[in-house]
Amino acid sequence: MKTLNLTLLLLGILSITALAQEDPYIKKNTWIAGGNASLTLTDDDKLYFTIDPSVGYFIGDKIMVGTNVNYQNSDNNYQLVSVGVFTRYYFGRNKLAPFSELSFGSGRSRSKYSENGQTTITTNTTTVGHIGVGLDYFIVKNVAIEGVLKYRAVDSFEDENLNFSVGLQLFFARKSRAE
Repeated sequence: MKTLNLTLLLLGILSITALAQEDPYIKKNTWIAGGNASLTLTDDDKLYFTIDPSVGYFIGDKIMVGTNVNYQNSDNNYQLVSVGVFTRYYFGRNKLAPFSELSFGSGRSRSKYSENGQTTITTNTTTVGHIGVGLDYFIVKNVAIEGVLKYRAVDSFEDENLNFSVGLQLFFARKSRAE
């Protein structure tokens, strides 16, 4: 029993040590490009498909700022396209890199309604914001599979949801002049 406990303790320490090794691609002056996609089912049984391509830059070792484009579609009855800015803070810089994210954007939405044989199309200026947490898992040194859980609000919380998106991120580290 003592051998099993000691073995488990050593495996735990080795795992923590492996996770504590820093990945050189999450540091200042690194570019990131990629995106996420999700399917969201709302309370009123609407299915939304969302795609979010993005590009960002690490202004510090764990702090990134960037811009994103958001496209959302629901059965061709609702479409939203917005452009926004976001920031991320990474809590680790290793193979598993958890982060928090905050985003704000503006764009155009288009809604189509049919009632009594009459079709109405409305177009509006839209604001979009979200706050979320995520995890990047590096499959190789500069490519990460990403999962993000976001609380998203559109137009002053008139439309809000919680969604989970999955994506891929590419990290491009700049070489310093000394290298």
